[in-house]
Amino acid sequence: MKAKKEVSLDNKIQSENIAQTCECKTEEIIFLPCSGGSNCGQITNHVAVNLDIEKVGRIYCLAGIATHIDGMVESAKGAKRTVALDGWR
Repeated sequence: MKAKKEVSLDNKIQSENIAQTCECKTEEIIFLPCSGGSNCGQITNHVAVNLDIEKVGRIYCLAGIATHIDGMVESAKGAKRTVALDGWR
């Protein structure tokens, strides 16, 4: 089931269907953003969300992969390209 939610990014309001559950499936391009406690981590996550909304690729849960959650790891392995976005520098 999908819920309708408004997402405000870059002073734009976009209406998106946001899944209420984790949809761990193989994607062609996945983004693993740092969403850390620093402002750079938050900016990096913001970039990844925008890329997901624009259908460039799919944002994935870095913490789920780092903690070896089977479904997340297996679907990430199937991606043709994995892009790690680190906002530290």
